[in-house]
Amino acid sequence: MPKFQWVEHCSFRVDGTPKAQPRGRAFAIKRCSNGHTFSAKKYRCPKCQALGTVSARIHDAGTAKEWKRAVWAAAQRFKTASPITLPLRVDVDFYMPRPKTFSPKVRAAYGGSSRDIPSGPVLFLPKPDRDNLDKAVLDALTKANFMADDSLVCWGTVRKFYHGIGGRPGARIRIMVWKPTKGPENDA
Repeated sequence: MPKFQWVEHCSFRVDGTPKAQPRGRAFAIKRCSNGHTFSAKKYRCPKCQALGTVSARIHDAGTAKEWKRAVWAAAQRFKTASPITLPLRVDVDFYMPRPKTFSPKVRAAYGGSSRDIPSGPVLFLPKPDRDNLDKAVLDALTKANFMADDSLVCWGTVRKFYHGIGGRPGARIRIMVWKPTKGPENDA
């Protein structure tokens, strides 16, 4: 029986302020038989009085576009000839801009005083949520044809920090692939 392990494929840094992938918002649109669009709350088209049919649309706010472009560009150096189709582990450390003063919640996490906060990375407690930050990175990697689909990512850690003093915002991304180990038990 072959043994498997995580093998590092690449590790890279993305500069810029990390942005979360916004959740799509659905809204209803009504269109009459003459092609006019109108409020889904109305029963008949105000222009021609024809009955309308309702369809749903999804709106993407697009607030993460620049961040996803930066991830896409950084990943290009490590792309293989064809997208990866093996199980993946993606670990991401996000570094958000460090504020001049920290919130009471952050100060409390470090003992209650500003002088107790380390000069290195500090835990980032406010929004955006870590899963939405991770989603933006995985979407960008998929769009870059780095991997066949983000469903291949079955393991990974996501951490959020304020960057350390003298540091800069961005992310450190580490990608590992699930591969058989080399050894006598796997040689056939």
